[in-house]
Amino acid sequence: MILCPDAIFDDGLLDISLVGNVNFFEKLNILSRLKKGTHIKHKKVEQFNGKKVVLENVGDKTRPIHFMGEMYSEYP
Repeated sequence: MILCPDAIFDDGLLDISLVGNVNFFEKLNILSRLKKGTHIKHKKVEQFNGKKVVLENVGDKTRPIHFMGEMYSEYP
């Protein structure tokens, strides 16, 4: 799967793919496009990169966090 197709291995930046609030069918659509990396064209998928990343959950619901495709934890 190509989660961050524009990532450069040795640029010193962390690349992040963020999927917004999607319904079941949008989720299937995005998942089916991961193999080719075309999921980034979906309107609810955003790409970021940076040297320092701060995650902040502003809602009441916990969110799953994945690093390198592996489940890391639930973010409060």
